[in-house]
Amino acid sequence: MKKLIFAAILAFLATALFAQTNLIQVDSAVQGLWTVEAQSTDGGATVQETGMTEPLCRVYGTKVDSYDGQSTKFSQITYFKDPKTGIIYNIILLEGRDIAWVVSKPNPPYILLQIMDTSDNNNWKETVRYIIRLSE
Repeated sequence: MKKLIFAAILAFLATALFAQTNLIQVDSAVQGLWTVEAQSTDGGATVQETGMTEPLCRVYGTKVDSYDGQSTKFSQITYFKDPKTGIIYNIILLEGRDIAWVVSKPNPPYILLQIMDTSDNNNWKETVRYIIRLSE
């Protein structure tokens, strides 16, 4: 069911954006060491700096290794490119988890990560967004 909802969202977004689905790896522009700089739990209306100095995770082409020792594979990856801004969005489903990541890089070296709760197949909900500093 999740994949059907995902497909419907992709079909809707594809009318305005260029999309590639079922890619084998995440865009190389967002791979690397991720450190959280700030977060928002209200859709970006308010943003709080985190003061984190330790990395959150390392993102590879097909998986993410978090610094608590967990490794999670990506089960589906889709790219969207906004024709007006040129910003590439990666929508990533994580294997065995009820979340999706929406990742964009509007202001290098920073990444915007929106975490979506996908447990309700009919209504994805943003739970948190992070501003991530990307390093190699």
